[in-house]
Amino acid sequence: MAGELHFENELIEHLQRIGGSKQWKYEESIKTTEDLWENFRRILQQNNQERLDGPLSDTEFNQVKKEITNIHTPYQAGQFLYGLNGISQVEIDTDSGRHVYLTVFDQKQVGAGSTVYQIVNQIEREPILAGRPSRRFDVTLLINGLPIIQIEEKSDTNDINQALNQMHQYAKEQQYRDIYSTLQILVAITPNDVRY
Repeated sequence: MAGELHFENELIEHLQRIGGSKQWKYEESIKTTEDLWENFRRILQQNNQERLDGPLSDTEFNQVKKEITNIHTPYQAGQFLYGLNGISQVEIDTDSGRHVYLTVFDQKQVGAGSTVYQIVNQIEREPILAGRPSRRFDVTLLINGLPIIQIEEKSDTNDINQALNQMHQYAKEQQYRDIYSTLQILVAITPNDVRY
């Protein structure tokens, strides 16, 4: 395990150094599903200030969470993330009675503008199916607060198929649901091999 954590830390360090005008930022304090939702909420509010009366209320944000949680396949996630003409939006009814569209992604902003790139690791996931254990995801790359790439690492003494099998197990256990329903790429990596 010590080898895997060392490799994971090296990967996070490397990811923070790549990129153009926007760098991947490591968010060490994000460790739970609830932390992920709150991070996404903050970014959504920040990118939609002109459309909102103030911070999103729980009632307003629950409408957003419901739309994301209702994504059931990577294809649906891709459609949601690309949106209409490259702009992904969620529609909500505000507490003040207004009907507004909040921008989640704008393809024109990718690589610049208001797009936020973050790295999180060791995310604790409670069991979805009864009798299954809690899970801990190695590294997740977030764009505008939503999980897009999930990376499972193994040390060089392990076979890369162990990481692939682990991700298959997570899928069977329905762990790629709720905020993780937006995942587009699963990556298995060792110091000597990578598969996705």
